Amino acid sequence: MRLSPPVPSLLPREVLPGGLKVENSRFPKGTVVGVPVYAIHHKEEYHSNPLAYKPERWIASDGEGGAGAEDVATAQAAFCPFSIGPRWCIGKSLAYLEVSTTLARTVWLYDIRLVGGKENVRKGEIAKYALEDCFIAQKDGPMVEFRKRAL
Repeated sequence: MRLSPPVPSLLPREVLPGGLKVENSRFPKGTVVGVPVYAIHHKEEYHSNPLAYKPERWIASDGEGGAGAEDVATAQAAFCPFSIGPRWCIGKSLAYLEVSTTLARTVWLYDIRLVGGKENVRKGEIAKYALEDCFIAQKDGPMVEFRKRAL
């Protein structure tokens, strides 16, 4: 959900009366602004080596190669696949519950593997699946096969 967020584009906000100053830029009242979730999730300042799939980045560890508590806190604060603030996704809790249940059940019942012959990663890019922004992202990959397990 960090590498390939469900809504990668910006969620627009309108500048309120009095305007808005961000660093050296000033935005007058009524201007529509926003920061794409994809950009936040791929910013080196929040996630070291942002294109890498590293689940350990979310777990604080004192050991070699682990993430420090401050790094984990920064990553968690910048993680916003369902937006943040008063207009965050009302279905967030249900989505997390459904994804967790579906993933657990799928891993329990099936062996999963990448499909051969299908390009799962764009050429020239590291660990990025094809992603088209259409407010709700259409994803192309990874392609997997499921085989019913004998329990």
